Amino acid sequence: MKIHLKTAALAVTLLATINLPVFADAARDALLTRGMEAAQKGNYSEAETIFKEGLVLTEQPQYSKADRALSLRLLVKIYLDQRRWADAEPLVKRSIVLDEEGKVTEDLINDLDALAIIYLSQGHAAEAIPVMKRKIELDEKLPASGAVLADDYLKIGLIYDRAGQTADCEVVLRKSLSIREKIGDVSSSDLTTNLVGLGTVCNRQEKYADAEQFFSRALTIKDKALGPDSPELKNLLKHLQEIYDKLGNKKMSEEMQKRQSQLKVDTTKQQ
Repeated sequence: MKIHLKTAALAVTLLATINLPVFADAARDALLTRGMEAAQKGNYSEAETIFKEGLVLTEQPQYSKADRALSLRLLVKIYLDQRRWADAEPLVKRSIVLDEEGKVTEDLINDLDALAIIYLSQGHAAEAIPVMKRKIELDEKLPASGAVLADDYLKIGLIYDRAGQTADCEVVLRKSLSIREKIGDVSSSDLTTNLVGLGTVCNRQEKYADAEQFFSRALTIKDKALGPDSPELKNLLKHLQEIYDKLGNKKMSEEMQKRQSQLKVDTTKQQ
């Protein structure tokens, strides 16, 4: 079976990281407030129109580059929510230029994160790699927290996987795992993603003993979190069965097969 890493672990945190200052004038205040209210209600077309007006407004000389960058990010968020990657891409690039000119490191980091995800979502993994590398360099210089860096290396690992760079993927996923172990992460969903990712790339490179170790650790965590008969364990048990077959461990292979037959029925797929 060909196992693919999931990119669902890549989370766009753009909205949470947008700093909304007290606006300098009533015109922009009213405009952007209306746009945010429309966006929160899911009225994306209305919000898009308003934020475009806000961008035109902040292009005027009395507004700063930071004002313009904020208008761009708000419009980008609308596009990201609708998965309009091609529309979001040029705006994020404009925002990055403004971040660089204003030397606003935290905003630059967030915009690079968004751009990497936009590239990946359009199938441009090779272009996402240098963007994510730059984000990691900036995070390391801050320095960012261990949790942030672990997430960075997990993200670039998933990007390497999509680019078909399996060996590079393994290196950064091992680094991510090492950081998680140092900060005491023993049960998070990101840790499980990390372990399954390492099991996948090791299996792909015929490092079956390593793959078994990582898949088994992931299974232990999921057993405790979900219960040993959760239908969500099916794929992981199947992966382990295949690994044990490759290792010639018939007993454990049969055990994994038995456990699959004892799982609860996944009622969500029957609805």
